[in-house]
Amino acid sequence: MSWHFGDKPNIDAKKIEAIAREYIRLRNDKGVFVGTIHQDREHTHLHFAISGTETFTGKGMRISKQSFQEIKEKLQAFEKKRFPELTHSVVDFENKSKYRKTEKNSSWKNVQVKYRRKKL
Repeated sequence: MSWHFGDKPNIDAKKIEAIAREYIRLRNDKGVFVGTIHQDREHTHLHFAISGTETFTGKGMRISKQSFQEIKEKLQAFEKKRFPELTHSVVDFENKSKYRKTEKNSSWKNVQVKYRRKKL
């Protein structure tokens, strides 16, 4: 999860925790979720590691793209209602061309990770 750099003055650990807990509730609170807040960039973001199966049943935690989209929309509605001051981070899910354009222009496409093999 990430928030626009314009919302940095309005976001704090308590708000992020509330949003993360809502995401977990929407996604499937029967799994194991570990998250950490990063502020090493100009925008605040949260990384999650999520278990592949539910804790006690062993049922898979995988969800469809459609389910994930629904979760994102519900999570944004929660965020807008509970934290209306986070105005810069609102995504226009109705305008798909704008949404895709934002994804294409994200900084993620510029990230390059280089791996070095160790000699044994």
